Amino acid sequence: MSVNEQAVATTDELENGQMKQVTVGDTPVLLCKVDGDYYALGAKCTHYGAPLADGSLHGNQIFCPWHQAGFNVTNGDNNEPPAYDGLPTFPVQEKDGQVIVKVPDDAPGRRTMKMSHCNVQNDTRDFVIVGAGAAGEAAA
Repeated sequence: MSVNEQAVATTDELENGQMKQVTVGDTPVLLCKVDGDYYALGAKCTHYGAPLADGSLHGNQIFCPWHQAGFNVTNGDNNEPPAYDGLPTFPVQEKDGQVIVKVPDDAPGRRTMKMSHCNVQNDTRDFVIVGAGAAGEAAA
């Protein structure tokens, strides 16, 4: 697996609470600065592909500009619907005044969230999901 490693900004380029879209190799990446640390994530919302750089960053939460799906900056987890998948995250290093991001050539645009599973083998319960919206679909 080949990895692209690229300087995408200077260490003083972004203020805390700012973000911008950069490109590493052929991959669009969202670069965010939160509490003095840089984070690199997939740049497009996993719901309909909106550019997250056009959204908003509040604390450690990124909100999509189109439908307000929310993602955690530190780990890419999807915290707010309507998106189901999380964002991929990429290693960031600060060196010699540069912010360097490493992205594999085959970087995915989304990350499946961890699911729960039943630990009881003989569970015969039935469940009914009421509602056909995003919450009902996510529950199913």
